[in-house]
Order: sequence, then C-alpha cells, then structure tokens
Amino acid sequence: MLTRKSSFAAKNKMLVCLQLVLICILCFSKNSFSQKPERQGNILKYNGNIIEFAKPKPQSSIEEKDSVTGKTHTQKINWADPPIKLNGEKIYEYVYSKNVSKPTITGNDKSLCNYVMRNMETEFAKLKNGEYFLVISNVIINTKGSIVYFENDGIFHVGAEIDKTQKLVKEIDAKLYNLLNNSEISFQPAMLNGSPVNYLISNTVGYTNGETTFRVKDHKVKWYRIEEQ
Repeated sequence: MLTRKSSFAAKNKMLVCLQLVLICILCFSKNSFSQKPERQGNILKYNGNIIEFAKPKPQSSIEEKDSVTGKTHTQKINWADPPIKLNGEKIYEYVYSKNVSKPTITGNDKSLCNYVMRNMETEFAKLKNGEYFLVISNVIINTKGSIVYFENDGIFHVGAEIDKTQKLVKEIDAKLYNLLNNSEISFQPAMLNGSPVNYLISNTVGYTNGETTFRVKDHKVKWYRIEEQ
C-alpha cells in the first residue's frame, strides 16, 4: 500500500543512490571546471586562479572605401579586453611595461612557439596539403615561471575552410590543450626591479604580415614563421 512505511533495506538503497548521484555531480563539476573557465563579467576562474580582464571598451567603427566599387561602408571594431591581473597582482607586458624582462625558457626550446610546433608536428603532418596557421593568445606566465592560462583560438587553413568537427582537428585541439595545460616547459619568470612578476604573451603563434606559420606538403611540415609578442 502507498501508506506502508519503507523497509530498512529500501531506505539504505535510497541513501546509496543519493550518494552515487552526489558523487557523479561532483565529478562532473570538477571536470567541467578544469575544461571550461567560469567567467562572470571581467573576472574568470581557471584552475584555482582568479584572472581579471580589462573592462571591454564600447564598440566603435570606421569608414572604409572599397577600392573596387568606390563605395564607402562602415566597419565595426571590437576592442580586445586582455587579462590585467592574476590573483590580484598585475600582469605585465613587454610592449606596455617599461623595465620588464621577458620570461626565458629553461630548456632547449628557444621559445614557447618552438615548443608548440615541435610537439604538434606529428599531428600537423596529418593535415591536407596547404598553408596553415595556429593562434594561441593571452598566455599568462606566473611568478614561478608556469603557464597558468591560455586561449586556443584554433587552427586555420589559408584560403580554405577547415572543418572544426573533423576528428583530426579535434585531436589537435585536445593535444594542444593538454600540452599547455600540463606543460612540461618551464620559464625563468619575467623580472621587474629584481623581483619576479606575472607576464602576458598576447600572441604566441599567429598569422601576421601575410606570412603563414607552417606549410604541409606530402605529410611533411615546414615552419615558415613563428610569431611571439
């Protein structure tokens, strides 16, 4: 009957089920936190760190004239909002911060770009023939010389669309995430007046001045340009 009290065994079974559900929720939450940063406004929580971004500037626009048609059109501009603080402490940049030395790699790689390209070459060689570029931005290196945050903007095929859903592209994204999130590379931290400071590499591997980062031909990779600012 519906009014009958639950037996001791039934109660125990219910408690076990509730415990299992709670464990699943906690595990899922932990996994989601490690994969997807939680950003509220200009504050982002990532792997136990609190990152503060510059407040977004209002969108602006410029007038551009088409060289072919001669018509003028409005081009909207969205201003970047870079990270400016890590756990309440300022993040420095080489261009905008005077007397700050860049962090230097302690291993054999000459730059973070070189480290990425060397470790990703096997995956890049599986791509179709063509020219590609990879953009990794907002790399934050803390006072201990560790990478604590980065943004993977993805791989791009020059002159062609790339299917972001294809298995190989997903594998490249996954390996790149693990490569930098669990990076074995270490740095001598950036220094200011003899003290280590947090540092931002705004662009790590990019497509600039019309030059591509690397070319794939017959499953061989040739590095054309490595950009780091």
